[in-house]
Amino acid sequence: MLARIGRPGTILPAGSVAALSGVVAVLAISAETSAISLRLRPVLVGFGMGPALNLLSQSAAERSDVGAVTALSKFSRQIGA
Repeated sequence: MLARIGRPGTILPAGSVAALSGVVAVLAISAETSAISLRLRPVLVGFGMGPALNLLSQSAAERSDVGAVTALSKFSRQIGA
C-alpha cells in the first residue's frame, strides 16, 4: 500500500480518526443499543486500525524488509495476537 501511495500522509490521519470514532462509539454502547449497531461499531474500529497499523509498520521497516513486515503484521492479526 505504501508503494502505491508514496507517503502515508492521508491514510494515517483518516485511519486514526476512524479508529478513534469507533472506540468512542464502542464506549457509548448501552442496554438499548441495537444489534446491528453492536456489529458495526467494532467494524469501524477495524477499518481505522487496519490501514493505519499496516502503514506504520511498513514505513518503519527498511525497504528490503517491507514484505516480511507486512506478512508478519497480517499473520499476527489473523491469529489474534
